[in-house]
Amino acid sequence: MLRALGYNTTDLFATIFLQSFFFAFPGVFFGIIFAAIFNASARLLLFTITRIYSTYFLTTSSIWIGILIGFGIPIISNVFPIRQALGKNLRQSLDINHRKAGDIAIVVNKLKNFGTSLS
Repeated sequence: MLRALGYNTTDLFATIFLQSFFFAFPGVFFGIIFAAIFNASARLLLFTITRIYSTYFLTTSSIWIGILIGFGIPIISNVFPIRQALGKNLRQSLDINHRKAGDIAIVVNKLKNFGTSLS
């Protein structure tokens, strides 16, 4: 749809990557905070059970791996839809009769059809 508004392919590519970055940033930030809290609570729990003090903390390499995975997966997962969207011309992209979402069918089954009823 952005192509119909005048975006060229470079601008569209940059916009989608920036959007994935801004969606991934809070997830990575809160994920690292929750990992540190979980690590501290797990160390405390192990200390209260075993009375053995542990010096295990989150290492910088584990934090960097979490950051790389947290930003890498959303960016990589956007590559295929971007390629598919940019591989078509504008007319094919806007054709609503040939979309993949049209292949989805919703079927509602009632419990009484299966011989079970709540009433």
